[in-house]
This record gives sequence, structure tokens and C-alpha cells, in this order.
Amino acid sequence: MNKRRVIIEGRPVAAVTVGCPAYIQQSNGILRTSPIVGIGSLSPFELQFETQNTRYTLNILTADELCRPNGGQSA
Repeated sequence: MNKRRVIIEGRPVAAVTVGCPAYIQQSNGILRTSPIVGIGSLSPFELQFETQNTRYTLNILTADELCRPNGGQSA
């Protein structure tokens, strides 16, 4: 099965754990995923994980970047 790939920016609200949904704070609110089935690479700046239908790449933002109106993008 080909999974949809999604790149998002934000910060995890809680630990990202297999079997539980991920809650990601974004500049426009909180994203809740379906339960996680696998976690891939992890670094201070990026997290890859997947749910039943989607593969996510989370670009982890600092608190300052998250508060910017355009997310982590500089003007």
C-alpha cells in the first residue's frame, strides 16, 4: 500500500509513542493524528513517524519559531 507523505512543522505536545495519536502544536492550532504504527528517524530538528495511512515528517520548531505568524519561515 502506498502511504500518503506529509511534511508538517511544529512541536510535539507529548511524547510520540507507537499505539497512540501524535499531538503536534502548529502555529495555527494542534494537529491530532491517528494512532502511530511506527517511528523512523529522530533528531533534534526532525521526526519521522507513520500512521496506518500516512507517513509524516515533522520539522521540529523552537518555541520562538512556532510563535511567528508564518510558522518557522523567516520573512
